[in-house]
Amino acid sequence: MDSKSACCFFRGAHLNLNHCHRANLQLSQDITSLGIDFCSVNDPYVWENKVTEFFSSFRKYFYSSSPLAGFIISNTDFLVLPVLISRKLVALKTSFGKNEWLLVSIYCPPSHDFEEDLDNLILVLIQNQDVKTLILGDFNAKPSIWGPTQSDKRGDRLMDLINQFDLTVVNDNNSLPSFVGHAGRSWIDLLLSKNFGINGISDWKIDDRTMFSDHQIMDFFLSPNSTERSFRTTKWFLNKIDFFEFKMYLSKFLDKCTEQSIAF
Repeated sequence: MDSKSACCFFRGAHLNLNHCHRANLQLSQDITSLGIDFCSVNDPYVWENKVTEFFSSFRKYFYSSSPLAGFIISNTDFLVLPVLISRKLVALKTSFGKNEWLLVSIYCPPSHDFEEDLDNLILVLIQNQDVKTLILGDFNAKPSIWGPTQSDKRGDRLMDLINQFDLTVVNDNNSLPSFVGHAGRSWIDLLLSKNFGINGISDWKIDDRTMFSDHQIMDFFLSPNSTERSFRTTKWFLNKIDFFEFKMYLSKFLDKCTEQSIAF
């Protein structure tokens, strides 16, 4: 891909591939033909536990065995430092020019423990509170704020996290659904941002072009030189805390952390 180091924008995308071989192939072609610089991927097709069918010139960041989330980076100007690579969450520090971003791809399967999946995201957010951040993923959560559906329990929990960390929901609630399948339609794939102005993201949409997945692709443009930027502190509502429950939760959370994952 041609150098974009002096360009004013980059093209991003996100897609749940529904472990479909043809979807992997189609996305690989789209990345090249449409000039997509980076793409968050959920539930890719794998062969012998590895993500396949993407051009060798692309950099792939996925867990080593049966990954469910990750990134394809096609822009050779991006300097990438992996922060966390796990099966359901991949976080990358990405630099281009004077700009540094945290890119997060997360997949929260409907049958898995939602709190456990969010715990991994919370740890990344706490360790990178002042970094410009993009979070892309299929949360399988349904709050009414980003789609014409009634909120469910997972959606309410996700909204709590969004409010706590002052995340911005980029999704347009008038968009096409991101999932169209036999079970109906859903608005469950999200783009969340932190620490930079909403004017830094443009032309966000859910596109209904053929991708051979039961999910539809999310497209957007990112302007790294956006001047509007606001840093906020994390919110903790102490009047609502059950301190015994909080102590138990914190103990459980710290048990999962390693010395390498905690920065002072």
